[in-house]
Amino acid sequence: MTHREPLSDRAEMSPIDRLVEFWLKRGALREDSLERGRGTAQASGERLDRALNKLGLISDADFAEGWAAILGWPVADTYPETPLALPNVPSRFLVGAGLVPLRCDDTTLTLAVGDPLDTFSLAALSAKTGLALVPQAECHGDSPTARLISVALHRSSIRNGHPDLQPPCSVEQNTYKS
Repeated sequence: MTHREPLSDRAEMSPIDRLVEFWLKRGALREDSLERGRGTAQASGERLDRALNKLGLISDADFAEGWAAILGWPVADTYPETPLALPNVPSRFLVGAGLVPLRCDDTTLTLAVGDPLDTFSLAALSAKTGLALVPQAECHGDSPTARLISVALHRSSIRNGHPDLQPPCSVEQNTYKS
């Protein structure tokens, strides 16, 4: 995986508009499908990119690839065999935010991000861990392991102990102080 330069720096375009433009130019989205998605998004109050994906008008792979191109992120393609625990970070938070920890060392945390526009969750995770985040676009449908990790993290938050989690990354020196 390589870090990419973000596609299109046109400041007047929103990230969603740049994403739709990417999909249209790539042929991943047709104009009639876009109009159907806009109608659904407007009626449901859901974001256009998510509505298009839920309707199956944009594949999971195109969803991830589009966000990767727009933001200059790689697409997550390697998931740990077992979920990675993070000290002092409730698994419920990770699951709710659609964040899947992939790798961690003393200074950085690489994670698959289900919603690239959720900058609040990314900032909160960085503040909580004291680590620099290396985000990657999550391809929901092509990485069933990510969903299994989320399920395992959720289950582990209910049980005492974390037998289904890898040892936590060592960030004790970066413990969040409230």
